Amino acid sequence: MSDGVERFVQDEGHRVVDLNEVYVPYSQQEAFHTSTAKHNLLGGAAGPGKTLALIMEHMIACNDFTDPVQARQVHTLLLRRTHPQLEATLITRFKEKIPKELYTSFNETKKVCTWRNGATTQFGSMHHENDAYGWQGQWY
Repeated sequence: MSDGVERFVQDEGHRVVDLNEVYVPYSQQEAFHTSTAKHNLLGGAAGPGKTLALIMEHMIACNDFTDPVQARQVHTLLLRRTHPQLEATLITRFKEKIPKELYTSFNETKKVCTWRNGATTQFGSMHHENDAYGWQGQWY
C-alpha cells in the first residue's frame, strides 16, 4: 500500500490524503490487496478486518481511474445479507475510515458514494435469494 499516496492526490483545494495514515493493512489484508488472483477471498472470524479491506479495495479500484470519462462508467456494488447488517458494518466502516476528501458525496437514501473522479459505489442488501433479480440489468 506504500504507493497509495500518489493515487489519492486530489484536485486543487483538496487536502492530499496519505493512505498510510488512514489504513495500515494487517498481513492478511495486504495479501488480499496484492493478490493477482481473478477472485480474491478473505475469511476468518470476527475482527480480522474483512469489511475494511473490502471497502478499501473498492476505493482503490474506483480511484485508479484518472480519466473522468472512463471513471464515470465505473460502478461497484458492496452487498450484505440484510439492511441492518449493511448499516452496522459496511456503511459504518465507510463513514469511519474513508476521508471525505476522497469522495464528493454519499447519498444516505440511495446508499451511493460518488468518488471525486465520478465513479460510484453502491451499498445494498440481498436478504432473500430472489433479491438478486433486483440487481440484475443494472450497471454493475
